[in-house]
Amino acid sequence: MKKAGAEVVEDISIPSANENWNINVMIYEFKAAVETYLKTIDASIGLHTLNDLINGNRQIGKRALKYGQALFYQAEATSGQLTETAYLKSLVFDQKQSRENGIDAVMDEHNLDAIITPNNAGAMIPAKAGYPSITVPAGYTEAGEPVGMTFTASAYAESVLLECAYAFEQSTKYRRSPF
Repeated sequence: MKKAGAEVVEDISIPSANENWNINVMIYEFKAAVETYLKTIDASIGLHTLNDLINGNRQIGKRALKYGQALFYQAEATSGQLTETAYLKSLVFDQKQSRENGIDAVMDEHNLDAIITPNNAGAMIPAKAGYPSITVPAGYTEAGEPVGMTFTASAYAESVLLECAYAFEQSTKYRRSPF
């Protein structure tokens, strides 16, 4: 990236990266999101709720349940309305820690356009913040497995993010056709 003209600040850390994160927000939002999606598919399929999906998976058996349904059960136990106090508290915590005490803090401190991490190592914090990220090819392991580089920008900085990722892709040409 330096060879391509980018100014690189190395070895930065996001202040809240070691926070005691949990998946509460995801659990609460999952039911609402799945049920919103299920309203868009053909009603004759018979899947209208998360509970319908859980029961359908049970009927299919091991083929559908290779990894179990623990998260589905946790999500089903919520109202799906996103009004529970536990959800709202977790959402406020996640957003403050990932935004103000996280990405925004490090980007402001170092005057950054983007944060770059290998593969998806840094994906959780921007996801909790609701900030844009993009992963592009960054090479291959000795076994030939692809390695990615994830670029994250601050809120509403998608254009900067796309410019950075595109410049990296064009300067490295790491992408190989899978065919």
